[in-house]
Amino acid sequence: MEKNYIYDLMLNHFVSNERQNLRKVHVQNGYLYASDGHFLIRIKQDKCAKQYAEVPDFPDTEKFFRNTTHKTYIIQTDDLVRLLAEVVWTRLTSGDDCKECKGTGSISCHYCSSKIECNDCDGTGKTVLRSGVMTLLKSDDRTYSIRINECAYLADHLYIIALMAKLSKADEIRYTYSENGIFSFEGVEILVNPVHVDGLYGNFSLMAKARLKVEQL
Repeated sequence: MEKNYIYDLMLNHFVSNERQNLRKVHVQNGYLYASDGHFLIRIKQDKCAKQYAEVPDFPDTEKFFRNTTHKTYIIQTDDLVRLLAEVVWTRLTSGDDCKECKGTGSISCHYCSSKIECNDCDGTGKTVLRSGVMTLLKSDDRTYSIRINECAYLADHLYIIALMAKLSKADEIRYTYSENGIFSFEGVEILVNPVHVDGLYGNFSLMAKARLKVEQL
């Protein structure tokens, strides 16, 4: 099998900077695993150019990929890209004043004492709840998720999956839901949690109005 550094790049994108046991790529049963606590990615070991070692205290993540009884659907990569092209980066803020600037939106420069925009709140004066959230422009309300069948996923999570699929030159993405959403393409599998599942759970403030078209395999 042809080895490609693109797959090493993907793996290292998902390693965690915060959790000690997730700071390295893990080898298990012919697969390479990486997680930042939001995503879990696995790639066949022989697709990657670099060599990796087993991480002794890496969580047992193989179990999440074992259930293959659920229906599989096909997502056209370009359909996902087109839908995501209708969103813009924004910041979700609370009504609380930013602690750094005390709600003014500006702070004094440490070097010259002139007033500059507060980095913590981007000048909004409010506490940032989530950075880099994507909101749909065509929605009347602030909508932060995209629906795929019975699930809704954060748009910024699907944005990462779309980028990875494009890096892999994958025309199609296979999607299945089994407690978690699994997106597969070109030997890459990415697991991510939905923010809402019909009849089970969900953050209703993130309910999606945009729906991604899929075809059952």
